[in-house]
Formats: sequence, C-alpha cells, structure tokens
Amino acid sequence: MFRTIKSRFVAYFGLFTLINSGLFVGMSFIFMFTVEDVFIHREVMDERQRLEQSHEATGQYSSPSKSYFRVYKHQEALPEKIQRSLEQYPKEKEIFGDNGLHYHIERLKFDDALLVSEVSKLLVVRGFTQPALIVLGVMAAIMLLFSALLAYFFSRRALKPLTELSELLNSCDPEHLPKGFAAPFANNELGAFANSLEKALNEVSEFVERELQFTRDASHELRTPITSILGACELLKADKQLTTQQQAVFMRIHHAAENMQKTVESLLLVARGETQLAKQPVFVEPLIEQSILNYAEQISAKQLEIECEVEPGSTLNADSQSLQIIIENLVQNAVRYTEQGGINIHARNGVFEIKDSGCGFDFQHAKQQGVKAKNSSGFGIGLSLVERLCGVNGLNLTVESSAEGSCVVLKVAVQ
Repeated sequence: MFRTIKSRFVAYFGLFTLINSGLFVGMSFIFMFTVEDVFIHREVMDERQRLEQSHEATGQYSSPSKSYFRVYKHQEALPEKIQRSLEQYPKEKEIFGDNGLHYHIERLKFDDALLVSEVSKLLVVRGFTQPALIVLGVMAAIMLLFSALLAYFFSRRALKPLTELSELLNSCDPEHLPKGFAAPFANNELGAFANSLEKALNEVSEFVERELQFTRDASHELRTPITSILGACELLKADKQLTTQQQAVFMRIHHAAENMQKTVESLLLVARGETQLAKQPVFVEPLIEQSILNYAEQISAKQLEIECEVEPGSTLNADSQSLQIIIENLVQNAVRYTEQGGINIHARNGVFEIKDSGCGFDFQHAKQQGVKAKNSSGFGIGLSLVERLCGVNGLNLTVESSAEGSCVVLKVAVQ
C-alpha cells in the first residue's frame, strides 16, 4: 500500500500526528478529571472543617451548609449501599451508587460521625465527556488532515531532486551515460548521493566501453584464425591421399574448430547483451543427430548406449544458432560425465530432456565460469554458457543430478 517514499512519508507523519492527538486527548481528560476531583475534595474538606469547629464550640454538629452534605451519627445509620461498601473496604472514601449517584465519605473527628457528600451534581466533566470527545475527535481529524497535506507538500519538495535524477537516468542511453549531472544538486545528502552515483556511472561507462572494444577486437582476432582453420580443413577434405590415421586427426581438428567457432559466436552474442533474438520454431531432431555425430568417437570409445525418442516435428521456440549450441553442450556434458551405461534423449514439442547414468555433479558449482568436469578438456564455460543462452531465449533449464546420474530438462517458459 505504501510503496513510494512519498506515501510512506505521509503515512508516518500522519501516524505521528495521530499518536500525538491521542496523547493530547488523554492528557486533557486526565487534567479535567484531576481538576474536578481536587475541587470536590476541597469542598468536602471545607465542610468537614466547618462541622468539626461547630462541634468543638457547641458540643454538636451544625446543619450542613449545602443540600448535598449530610451527617450520620454512626455507620449503621448509613444507606444500605454505602454500608455494604464500607464493610468490604473500610477505608474507602469514594463510592459509586445507583442511578449515577456518587458519594464522598469523610469520618468526622467526634462521636464516630460520618459526613456523606452526594456530589453527582458537581461531576461536570463526566457529563461533558461525550461532547468533549466529539470536539477533540474533530480537532484530531483536522490536525491529521493538515499534517497529511503538509507532509505531502514537504515530501514532494524534498523528493523533487531525486525524481529529477531518476527521470534523467531513465531517459539516458546506456551506451552514452550522462556526465556532470551531479553539479546542479545542492551540497547535501542528495548531492553527495548524486556525486557518488556519477562517479560509479563513469566507472561503468568506462567498463562498458572496454567491453565493447574487447568484443570488437575478439570478433576480429578470434574469427579470422578459426575461419582459416576451417578453410584449411575444407581443402584437406578434398585430398584423397590422406591415410585413415590422418583423416581421424583431421576430423578431430575440424570438429574442434567448429566447436570453437560456435563457442566464440555464443560468447560474442552474450557479451553484446543480446536480448531480442530472432526466435522461431526450430526442429530439434537434426540438432540432436548432429550433436551425437560430433561426439560419436567418445561415445564409441566408452561403449555408451544412446537411446533417442523424438516426437516427429518436435520444435523449440528459440534462436536456431543458440539452440544448437545449447543442445550440443548438454550432449557433450552427458558424454563427459558418463563412463559407462547410456544416455537417453527425449524430445516432444516444446520440451527437450536428456538423462545419463554418470556420476552426477553439483549444478550450482558446475555452472560457474571456469569450473570443469573431472577429466574434462574444455574451458569450463559449457554449463554457464548454456544457462545464459537459455535466459536470453526464454527457455527454462531444470537440472537434477545425483550419484546415479543426471537429468536435464529444457522447455519453453510459460508467458
């Protein structure tokens, strides 16, 4: 409800005013009741003093000066209600009777007489309680409204520079971050924040520029030699004089170069921060077949059983190049982690699943950049790259792994 700083400022200010109003109302009633009690007590004590003085002078108590005072010669002469109260609480001096009657009891100095004062007509504050509550309640509501308006005005004025700063940053181009925007702000907490933010953005801008420059350099420096290697492989493929052993070495070189090219393309794609990829339904069966063929030598060497169940026409909505890299990396990991047994691959429309009988792995640890599987010859970026490519393609990646094997499920995220 109170998500913005402005609304919270108004709410807190209103709550503070409400608490103060409640305390003011409470203190007002305490003051009024105290004044009333003091007035009644003085009235009763003056009457007591007058009666005791008359007894000392004449040997008997004179008539009460006011109609609400009455002298009783002994306790048994008191009204039944007052007698019962005094029997339970002998030292009680204030007794509430029926029909709103209110008694003050004072024991006189002579003859065990008691002065009873029925002071209900003097209880002005008690009769004024409801109107007083209404008046004080209206005053509290007015104060609350006034404080809310005042809080809104001050919060709007105080947060205006912060709003301007937010609008400035939201409107700027990420590749051309503003410079010198902190200068107009006052030399206060917000100005210090703006200066710190400008300094941080300048560092980010320099870092982004270095990354862009690196991406441009990598695009040229890495693609060129890989293209040369692949071109040489195409020439060697046409050479009929290669021996079987030389052809095997050539195929490994060709396969490694192709993998390197795909990895470089993926890294450059991620480094550029591509999020709006050209997604379309991509048939997964050809990608699975190609991935298995690429690792046929390792599969054969380990004597792994490959079982594929692909529903005809199965597709995944993604960028075709990214999806090829994702599936190939998942197949590659399954082959690397599995020393014996087999690999099961299932695919139906919108879902790709691969299970292996390997030793398992900790996905949260393995997906970190630079982490390599046991006996792996890669660069330790496979699972990290897969997760990032799944993210930009809107694909959900689920990994379950134990000592009995691993299961990886890839499916289109529900919009």
